[in-house]
Amino acid sequence: MLHVRNVPDELYEELRAEAKAEGRSIGAQAIVVLQEALAQRRRRDEFEERLRRFRSRVRPSGPLTPPEDIIRRFRDGAA
Repeated sequence: MLHVRNVPDELYEELRAEAKAEGRSIGAQAIVVLQEALAQRRRRDEFEERLRRFRSRVRPSGPLTPPEDIIRRFRDGAA
């Protein structure tokens, strides 16, 4: 059971409007919103972990060229 107090009026009204548009109660809509938010956070965390693992396997083979040098070469036609 979850009780939330002191929900700002604007937030409550937005949730109420979404619930009405989706044909749900405010409580059911709150559950949907929480599930979506937590799923998005899980996906972000999983992506960040995959990115960390990838970065740990991939190392530059030489010194990195600063982006402004690369842009300058293309602009000057020396690419």
